[in-house]
Amino acid sequence: EDYREWTYENHRKGFALVTPTKWRTTSGFETVSRFCFINPDTTEADIEAILNSMV
Repeated sequence: EDYREWTYENHRKGFALVTPTKWRTTSGFETVSRFCFINPDTTEADIEAILNSMV
């Protein structure tokens, strides 16, 4: 739930869209972050800002 709120809030702000993805584990599924950068102007600082907002 926290992840979903985080990603949708960032999308509404125009900050980033980090789509929730389900990853199969031995005990079921886990929500993980999946990054796909399609904007050629994305910088390392942009990526760092996204990662820092996850804390």
